[in-house]
Amino acid sequence: MIDNATIDKFLKEIALLFELDADQINKEIRFKEDLNATSLQYMGVISVIAELTGHEINYAKLRKYKTMGDVMEFLETLS
Repeated sequence: MIDNATIDKFLKEIALLFELDADQINKEIRFKEDLNATSLQYMGVISVIAELTGHEINYAKLRKYKTMGDVMEFLETLS
């Protein structure tokens, strides 16, 4: 299980990646529809996850997650 400090760091890094304030990131925000995520930004998310957790996620799997909440639920399953 990922601790709250790691989740907070993840959200801060995602906010930087998408050039938003950290308080603009929430579980309901959608990668494509709300953030207009590019392939490069998806790769950035993959890098953030790997850096913070030591776990790799491939591009195809990440693209299946539609919302930030989906990714956060995935993070919670990591141990």
